[in-house]
Amino acid sequence: MVDILGISRTPICALLGSLSKTSAAKLGAVSLMKAIGMSFIKSDSIDNLVLSQVFSAGCGPLISKQIALWAGLDRLNTFQVNQQCTSGLKATVLAFDAINSGKSQLTAVVGAESSSLAPYLLRKARYGGYGFGDGTLVDTLSRDGPRDIQEEMENLAKSSNISKFEQDQYVLESFKRAACCYSEGIMKHEIAPITVKTEQPSKGTKAWIQHKDCTISEDSFLRFVDFKNSKVDNNAKHSDGAASLIISTENFTRRANLSPVARILDYRQVSGTFPESICDAIQGVKTTINNPEKSVDLYDIMDQNAVVPLYISKRMDIDLSRMNICGSTIALGHPPGMTGVRQIISLVTALKSRGLQFGIAAGSNTHGEATAILVESCT
Repeated sequence: MVDILGISRTPICALLGSLSKTSAAKLGAVSLMKAIGMSFIKSDSIDNLVLSQVFSAGCGPLISKQIALWAGLDRLNTFQVNQQCTSGLKATVLAFDAINSGKSQLTAVVGAESSSLAPYLLRKARYGGYGFGDGTLVDTLSRDGPRDIQEEMENLAKSSNISKFEQDQYVLESFKRAACCYSEGIMKHEIAPITVKTEQPSKGTKAWIQHKDCTISEDSFLRFVDFKNSKVDNNAKHSDGAASLIISTENFTRRANLSPVARILDYRQVSGTFPESICDAIQGVKTTINNPEKSVDLYDIMDQNAVVPLYISKRMDIDLSRMNICGSTIALGHPPGMTGVRQIISLVTALKSRGLQFGIAAGSNTHGEATAILVESCT
């Protein structure tokens, strides 16, 4: 068991949108500094930083250290993880293990991604060039990012009797839930506004940011949902953003006279077939709750495609009203290195807003490596 002392994330903006010129290092540092502030800790008490990031090409050496230095933490041990979509969940698991093993007393977990700054590659340029004729640019978003699962999801939908109508309704409901959380101020505490400079209106978010300096404090995806006339896309989209957790030992929390916002009780990791492995990971971690009078209240499920949560709902008999109640990856956006950390933040926010106790954040990369993390909200 470990304590979560602070949570924070930046807004999430679309690919080539309002955060398109902001580096992953800056995004990570902004979220980290707010999480430290929310924790009421001395920043030099942190002894470890775990970064999750997928698109690191062109970011410079050791971006985890860049984030630490940007946040003013120059004596911090750092390392980074790339497990595709589950990078953020994996980073949290590694921090959990470091604390429980006694190797760390206070660890920062940061998930940061700038999909917009992921470069193109000239793969032949190093060893002799291209000679006569055209060359090929390789997009690192497709080369190094999650593999295409569209056909698999269509086949799974057919075999599981999940209709296109159900998928569309799920997506629209997810956007509505996220928008409702914004309008009611439920998410406001977790978002760290970030100031960017823009010379031209941003095309990626339909020019909702104007010229000069502008402070972004909302997720841009939610501003353009036409619930009546939209052609529903049931896939999560590459985007930009960062999220951070500050986690500690119970002993550190007690000695510092701090109050945790939540606790991570346990986790399970399963390697299998996507997305069946998510169900196995969830089922495994649920056994941690031994009290028959208590059960898991809410779930935050990573939904790279709408079929994933619908399949899990049917297979595990989990009502959709208990799943992704603050919106989902499809609605909020999918910076792959950030998403797992963001899920835990969204889950904590959801539990607290409803006065509930237990929740599970779960997801899998498209190769079937699933992680489920059991969280308890603290009063």
